[in-house]
Amino acid sequence: MNLVRAVYAVVSELVNQWKEKSTDLAKIEGATYYIQGVEIARRLFVVLCILLVSFVMLIFGLLMVHAILLVILPFSVGVKLWVAAGLAVFDLSLAVWVGVVVCSQKNWLKFTRASEMLENVMSKSAVHKEEL
Repeated sequence: MNLVRAVYAVVSELVNQWKEKSTDLAKIEGATYYIQGVEIARRLFVVLCILLVSFVMLIFGLLMVHAILLVILPFSVGVKLWVAAGLAVFDLSLAVWVGVVVCSQKNWLKFTRASEMLENVMSKSAVHKEEL
């Protein structure tokens, strides 16, 4: 009878360890799919931002503001040309900066908390590896 209990205890412990390992593997796979989903959403958002920023910059930044400023400035044509070029460079720089900040993968990982989830899963995985 003691032999049966000992075998049962060993088998039960092995099944529990296997169950924990398979659960951890499923969590890692789930985290992988989640991160891939976040990447797809980020790429779609990047495309949308690029389209929106391009449209706004075209209509408002490059046409209306520059035209109004160039009409009301009391400078010569040469100075107005330099002012227009400076404003165009500023507008382009601002658009690039917004694109880099909003669309960076680091900010998206922070926004979706994917890095926290990945660290949590990986730390549990490392603890289980040490137990082996």
